[in-house]
Amino acid sequence: MKAPFNVIQVGFGPMGRIITSLMLRRKNIKLVGIVDTDPQLTNKIISSLLDIDNDLDLIVESDLNTVISREKVDVVIIATSSSVEKIFPTVMIQIDKTCSPTDQQPFRLDQLGFVGDVFKQ
Repeated sequence: MKAPFNVIQVGFGPMGRIITSLMLRRKNIKLVGIVDTDPQLTNKIISSLLDIDNDLDLIVESDLNTVISREKVDVVIIATSSSVEKIFPTVMIQIDKTCSPTDQQPFRLDQLGFVGDVFKQ
């Protein structure tokens, strides 16, 4: 089996929690960070916020830059609509850092990958 994808998820509202629950069932996905700016969610352990049988002790963090600088990241899943404009520059900086010089072409939001692409592999 290939090494799992290291994934950060941005957004832990109702849709984000569904996505997280699905990711935690996959052997090819390693969730390395959850980011949400809601003060009622930040600094809480995700297993206490989800009805899951998993001892994952990830804490919801408020700053995407902090998580990206600490973790090796393969995929960032954006599961929020309210913070897309705020986080998009950070996502673009990471794309610039990880693309080879021949790959660097302007990206549009609609060109970024979706959850389904990871679940297919």
